[in-house]
This record gives sequence, C-alpha cells and structure tokens, in this order.
Amino acid sequence: MADFLVITPLRRDGTLHPSGTVIEMDPTQAAELLATGVLKAPPVRAAEGSDHTAETPVSAAISRLDPDNPSHWTRDGKPRIEALSAILGRSVSGGERNKAWRRR
Repeated sequence: MADFLVITPLRRDGTLHPSGTVIEMDPTQAAELLATGVLKAPPVRAAEGSDHTAETPVSAAISRLDPDNPSHWTRDGKPRIEALSAILGRSVSGGERNKAWRRR
C-alpha cells in the first residue's frame, strides 16, 4: 500500500475523496488513476533536522514498496520498474531504478 494525493475528486468504495486529500491504495491498482491525472504521488520531504539531502523520488518510491508483495520485486530482488512507475505516476527507467537501488 502507498499514499497518493487526490488531484481530481474521486469516488472509491462509496466514499468521495476531495481534491487535496491523501488516500492509501495499492500502487498497481492506482496505476490507471495516476496515468489519467486523478492521483499523483505526494511530494517527498526530507526529515526535519536531517543533515542529509532529500531522497530522490525513485528511492522514496522504493521505500514505499511492500517487501512481501512479489509483484513489487524482480526474481533477483530488485524493485520492479512497473511498481515504481505506478507510485511516481511516470515512467521510470532501469537506469534510474538501478542508481536509486545502489544508494540504499
């Protein structure tokens, strides 16, 4: 499960979610809503008091993957590009994924 920002009011499971609210949803289920602009991944912020630079959006998306969900991971243990793309609402390249994955 991951958090998504509602851009256009969304009725889901009988509940109306107004623009600007954050809802929790499976990234693979959110993919179509991300693609159509109804949802987007909320911005990633650095922790207060942190001396480190903010994580990249791809590394933040990796941290939002479910470690127990096989659709989020390849057979060799890397994050699936499709799952990262669904979270970010844009295409993620293998190079972007690999760079973020090496930083961890």
